[in-house]
Amino acid sequence: METFILRPNWTNSISRPIVLRIEELRDAGRRAVLKHAFTNPEALRPEKTRQGLTEEAAAEFAELARRLRARGHDPQAVAHFVNRLVFCLFADDAALLPEGLFTRMLEAAAKSPARFEEYARRLFRAMRDPGGEVDFTPTPGSTAASSTPTRPCRWRAPRSASCAAPPAWTGAR
Repeated sequence: METFILRPNWTNSISRPIVLRIEELRDAGRRAVLKHAFTNPEALRPEKTRQGLTEEAAAEFAELARRLRARGHDPQAVAHFVNRLVFCLFADDAALLPEGLFTRMLEAAAKSPARFEEYARRLFRAMRDPGGEVDFTPTPGSTAASSTPTRPCRWRAPRSASCAAPPAWTGAR
């Protein structure tokens, strides 16, 4: 046994496994984490709750919508776009999309922000059309491949499977 994996699971909390390697137990702080598992499990309770995470995400989507409307975009179109993004997050997390597809789109857009709209349209179209295909991998030497990201993708979803065919989704351009 080289690793301990603690999986604290609290109601309404965001559960994250705590991985402790044997060599880390030389550190008093890491030993304290293991000790808390047996003597003070409350100390391992995550600070962030599901409600708090939901509120943070809602605030970020509201800010995105506000900024898009401030740039002169139609409020109805902005609402539709934000709904699509929320659905993409759900579809990615629920493995309705091929593994990591939405994350790859965000990473490609971070490297080339001017292409985000194009990437999003391609993803929405592929989700709408049965058998739709999409890829966000830049070819070597392309502008997107050589540019540096302006903002890293912060969201990552665990994957367990990918879908054979994307769900039908009306309203995509």
